[in-house]
Amino acid sequence: MSLGVKLSEVLTFTRGQWLGKSTSNLVFTGVSTDSRSIEPGELFVALKGQNFDGADYIDQAIQNGAKGVITDRSGVSAPSLILVNNSLKALGDLARYVRRRLGLRVLAITGSVGKTTVKEMAKNILKAKNRLMDPIRKDPVRDILATEGNLNNEIGLPLTILSLIKMELPPVEAVLEMGAAKPGDISYLASIARPEVGLITAIGQAHLEGFRDLATVAKTKAELFRSLGGDGLAVANKSETCLREELKDSLAKIMYFGPGGQVWLKKIQATDLFKQKLTFGGASVADMEVEIAWPGEHNAINALAATAASLAMGCGQMEIKEGLAKTPNMPGRLNPLKSPKGFWVLDDSYNANPTSVRASLKLLDELPVKGQKAVILGDMLELGPDSPSFHQEIGALVASLGLDFLMVVGSEANRVINGVLSVNQGRLAALSFDNPIEAADWLLERGENLEAILVKGSRAVKLERAVARLMEA
Repeated sequence: MSLGVKLSEVLTFTRGQWLGKSTSNLVFTGVSTDSRSIEPGELFVALKGQNFDGADYIDQAIQNGAKGVITDRSGVSAPSLILVNNSLKALGDLARYVRRRLGLRVLAITGSVGKTTVKEMAKNILKAKNRLMDPIRKDPVRDILATEGNLNNEIGLPLTILSLIKMELPPVEAVLEMGAAKPGDISYLASIARPEVGLITAIGQAHLEGFRDLATVAKTKAELFRSLGGDGLAVANKSETCLREELKDSLAKIMYFGPGGQVWLKKIQATDLFKQKLTFGGASVADMEVEIAWPGEHNAINALAATAASLAMGCGQMEIKEGLAKTPNMPGRLNPLKSPKGFWVLDDSYNANPTSVRASLKLLDELPVKGQKAVILGDMLELGPDSPSFHQEIGALVASLGLDFLMVVGSEANRVINGVLSVNQGRLAALSFDNPIEAADWLLERGENLEAILVKGSRAVKLERAVARLMEA
């Protein structure tokens, strides 16, 4: 039987007005914002977006089993209605209450790059801790609550926390990812999650459309640190000088990773084409060696960040080694795939920004293979007014590397090509295409000795279609 949440609790913490029939024992078994997938007994929260209004789907939600509805649209008729001033705020308020009620210990992660990878690594380390901490205890081992997919915003994070009320035995620890599109976003999410440990992975050129500059990005991400109380622990990369400045406003204790920090990378050793053995330094890890199935120096730093955050959450060396070793590659996030024709496809199609593109290009350039190397590159979106110059800079970077082909897809393709032409020495073949399938087909038809193809772009460009075509070959 799930924990559930009582109607009286919902009304108290959302400050809602009950317009349904008189009842004192109504309990909701879950919370949903999707009228199509809502399950019987759950509470439907009608949210309004740019292209939809959840209040238009109240009838559908009730038909599918919703036991109650939260809406901010007056004049709506439904048998079990809770009227609030703002449905989105009510969702957050309810999640804030559930987090407090269940007494979670929360690790919150944000950053311009690497946050999803670090979240997965930290989740697996905490899972290992729960398995190993007391092998003779009688209580069942509890799972870790963790962000799934892209549920890291003002809708996704509350829904992640509210998923706890559907469980019979909820987790006692959580790893929650926090995304930001504008100043104030992290502060709001942190007010709901109330983390004990906060980690910022890195500050980079991502989602600049909602920010003025990198300093504003840093200040926004550092809202996480400012949300921590005196008992909290802020975990930061010592190399991010802008974060050191922001930490002056935090009451929390500070743990640094990287050169000069409490834990750092002493050695990175490739064990095969896409796996690495890392040696950590620091009093808490003492030359600990770990293996990860994630290629590239930037992923070694991600593993270091996850290690630092896990130490802050009370994990030891054994749990860290097991958790990192058991963190698999994720689709669309520099996932190496061997095609039927024998070449490697580095599927990094989930998202892209200048910082992450540079890291992936560095990996491809340094990959020790003898055959041809190619890149299928899509637009990097949400970069604001400097987007053209960012794309031109990436084109120039590709041209300066020892690569053979560059296939560009998207509205900024000409900017990338212009960057290539500004420095190209003649080796690189650079072309633009209308869609990802055409780019993949060109490579398959003309690449004589392909051995590694990097596919990277923002999600909206749908470069996973190019990956699928390359894997059909």
